[in-house]
Amino acid sequence: AWLTRLRATLREQVNTALPDSPYAGVIVALTVGDQSGISPEQWQRFAKTGITHLVSISGLHVTMLAGLAAAITGWLWRRIPGLVSRFSALRAALVAGVVTALGYAALAGMAVPTQRTLFMLMTVAWCLWRARPAAISAVWAFCLAVVVLIDPFSVLSVGFWLSFLTVGVLLWVGGNRMVAGPKWQSWVLAQYAATLGSMPILLAVFGQLPLASPLANAVAIPVVGMLVT
Repeated sequence: AWLTRLRATLREQVNTALPDSPYAGVIVALTVGDQSGISPEQWQRFAKTGITHLVSISGLHVTMLAGLAAAITGWLWRRIPGLVSRFSALRAALVAGVVTALGYAALAGMAVPTQRTLFMLMTVAWCLWRARPAAISAVWAFCLAVVVLIDPFSVLSVGFWLSFLTVGVLLWVGGNRMVAGPKWQSWVLAQYAATLGSMPILLAVFGQLPLASPLANAVAIPVVGMLVT
């Protein structure tokens, strides 16, 4: 109940600060995961450009903030000798990243994409904590099993399939790239991999596939992730 009250308070504060703004609903969606304030016209525009997955607290945003918290904590920890002598900077960074991911995922209402991201981050953090690497495919499969175990009916949601299939394709492409190329080439490859990974679900459920999606996402992902969020 207290978490629901906190989400409602934050939503009211955003709406109060942006009373007449057409993008207030988007800011609320990126803050607490509530998409009810986004107009049908905006949803149609997002769907035509293939960026609907960005207009909420997505796995990308959770990972970005967790990584930022971990990096800042590790940087500060290494500069305080008393802390480093008691607890390693790497483990302090891992704790900060997991706690941040857990808090942001809770604010989002623990939707399937945020659950998937949280469990994958926690699993990777546990492997790093124990210094025992695991295959990324095993991490992906384990987190899929945990999500289904917690909520078996999640397999009936479109978000479940879009989230796991898209990330699975991205992991497969990233892990099987034989030759290291320039960064822009990797970015383009990731955009087309995400588009191809989500294509079957988008066609089956929505009956359409925005052809401008790779180009729109190439611009929207850094803008929404790095700037807006």
